[in-house]
Amino acid sequence: MHSIGRADTWLGPCRRCGGSPVGWHVSHHLRGVMQRYDPSNAPDPVQWMELDEQLRAMLVEEHHRTAGIDLPNVTLHATLHVIVENQLAANDGPVVRAMVRLMGEGLSRHDALHAVASVLAIHMHRLLVAQDESDTPRSEYYAAVDNLTAKKWRKNS
Repeated sequence: MHSIGRADTWLGPCRRCGGSPVGWHVSHHLRGVMQRYDPSNAPDPVQWMELDEQLRAMLVEEHHRTAGIDLPNVTLHATLHVIVENQLAANDGPVVRAMVRLMGEGLSRHDALHAVASVLAIHMHRLLVAQDESDTPRSEYYAAVDNLTAKKWRKNS
């Protein structure tokens, strides 16, 4: 028997999915931890960080599927959501400031997450294809996040 997230969250075999935690309807497996993800509302940081990384991604995927949002790569999309939510839950200053700024400029929380995730995706791509390894990849990412505005994101999205 395996657990989902914390050791005390396994509820036994599921009539709906045969006990497998992998599926778009993961939220019915959870007890005592965050059961739904809604990008319009910040998750409780403690509950969010208590979840296993895969569960976080599955909750994000479940939200998008339930909302009928068609994505070309739901796994990649969810992974980027999770990384940005992790940064917010860890109170990562530049990311928190960017979210506040972007929402103040009129973006919804969900769009602000996408805006920061777009900077993250570009940064990750640069790191993967870079010939010369930078000593300061995080500071470069933070500088890009600091320069992000709703206007710039709308123009490029």
